Amino acid sequence: MDQKKEISIIDLFIELKNRIRMIVVISIVFSLIGITYTNLHNASYTAKFYVYLSHPAISGDVVNSSYGIEKWLKESKIISVMPKLEFNQDVYTVLSRDPKLVDNTKERFGASVRNHLMKIKQTAMDIKANSSNAKYIAKDSVVYNNQSSTIDSLSKIDVDDIMKRLSFTFIVEKRLHPNNLKYSVLGFGIGLLLSALFILMQLSLKRDDQ
Repeated sequence: MDQKKEISIIDLFIELKNRIRMIVVISIVFSLIGITYTNLHNASYTAKFYVYLSHPAISGDVVNSSYGIEKWLKESKIISVMPKLEFNQDVYTVLSRDPKLVDNTKERFGASVRNHLMKIKQTAMDIKANSSNAKYIAKDSVVYNNQSSTIDSLSKIDVDDIMKRLSFTFIVEKRLHPNNLKYSVLGFGIGLLLSALFILMQLSLKRDDQ
């Protein structure tokens, strides 16, 4: 029984060279498919970022526990909701159809945190005015950072001063769709790979028949 001949790199290179036009045509077709694919999607943008709130009177956890942000995270699990917000290992990810997603996100976070701080202050004032109110107020409504964060001090917090300590660090900002350059290059690369695999398969079948 004859032993099958192995396909050498030189043989493959020659075959690829002989079919360069076919390879280019197939790659261009896949490149166009990639462009079509990305343009069929609605415009979308994404960003990853950190949020910081450093203040001696208030815990930084107030950002995550604020009602607006909790509601946004919960609603984002619904497919149709846009923009979407995710939180994983201290990093937020926002997905939006608006190219101004960075400014919009900062504004939305700022409004949520401010409202929550106002609630904390008002809650502390209500407790201070009448201690019997405490049993009607959720325990997590008043956020303590340390022992100095008493009801009296929380009732006097300067919300505007705390909001000055709210900061953002955006580590990724990019457009997902349409992205003609990315998907045209990706499609072209897929076309090249498939062409090479097809030629390799044909070359292998020819060798098997010999």
